Amino acid sequence: MGQFASEKTLYFFMSIPVNVQSAIDNGYEFRFGDYINQGFKIVQKNMGQFIVGALVIFVIMFGVSMVSGIIGAALAFMGGVVGIILNQVINQAASAAVTGPLTAGMYHVAQKTDLDKPSEFGDFFVGFSKWVPLFTTSIMGVLVVLVASIPGIYLMYQGGLDISAMRGPAAVEMLEEVDWSNVSLGVLVALIPAVYFGVSYAFAPAITWFYGVSGWDALEASRKLVGRNFITVLGFMIVVGIIMGLGIILLCVGILFTFPVYNAAMYAAFADIVKLNASPDGRVDEIIDHFSPNV
Repeated sequence: MGQFASEKTLYFFMSIPVNVQSAIDNGYEFRFGDYINQGFKIVQKNMGQFIVGALVIFVIMFGVSMVSGIIGAALAFMGGVVGIILNQVINQAASAAVTGPLTAGMYHVAQKTDLDKPSEFGDFFVGFSKWVPLFTTSIMGVLVVLVASIPGIYLMYQGGLDISAMRGPAAVEMLEEVDWSNVSLGVLVALIPAVYFGVSYAFAPAITWFYGVSGWDALEASRKLVGRNFITVLGFMIVVGIIMGLGIILLCVGILFTFPVYNAAMYAAFADIVKLNASPDGRVDEIIDHFSPNV
């Protein structure tokens, strides 16, 4: 009993899982093309389930987006930078509430399919069983991006781009008075940190789902992991993003296939980098092996 209690205490204080820490410390080979090919193969092995799952996920995300959009737009009418930021906070918080768990569900089904284990439709929503840690990770990532983007938002506002005030016939006149050079600079200032943190935090949901590490620890673990091959991971995400975007061009129906491919490819990359499936349950066998100091 005493040994079990000490192991539980050690697990509570752990931050970065040992195999994630190992990849951070020792680096890894990022096999760009292999992950994309594996993403396609995983989805093709379980295509019907992935397509139906993607359809239901899109319906959920669309409904949440509609509700948060209405609330966010109402808050935006407060005007000024505060209104713009509140609009973004509401929209992003609502998105984070469902995106984290639904992404985890995609990873869960991808892993089962990859390991030739049977999956059920309900597996796409198993992420809601860890809603609190997944939401915590997602919303903290969103807040970091938002805070880092405030200088850019301020520059856009100073340039005359006040979306909250642009309503009715006066909107056209206001657009004519916008200082587009200042707005362009603001977009650039906001975009750079958004891209950096967006890519750096790409593996945070997977770390939370597979290892139970949430919040700032998951974000930092992902940032350090991606940082070993940032440019390559950025290029990978651009390519798989384009593949997903092609699904929209194909009468929007193709997205039901390319969206799961995107998530399966992300899972494949993470699983290979951290050797996720080295043990049957995706974790190392001994709980004490999880302990590793921050770098």
